[in-house]
Amino acid sequence: ESEDIYNPFSLMKALAAQRIGSYWFESGTPTFLFERLKQNPIDETTLDNMPLIPESDFDVSPEISD
Repeated sequence: ESEDIYNPFSLMKALAAQRIGSYWFESGTPTFLFERLKQNPIDETTLDNMPLIPESDFDVSPEISD
């Protein structure tokens, strides 16, 4: 059986609002990203030198192995 996994973004939003909500969903929508980029603009040229991360690095099993 898997351990429960909590999204830090969801926890911080719930604590700040003092109520449970669908914060996980909000963090995955383009609207959320667009609003964050408006608040914290970035210089796109800085992205040119960032290392690429293989897609396979994001395919992680939720099962904890010993």
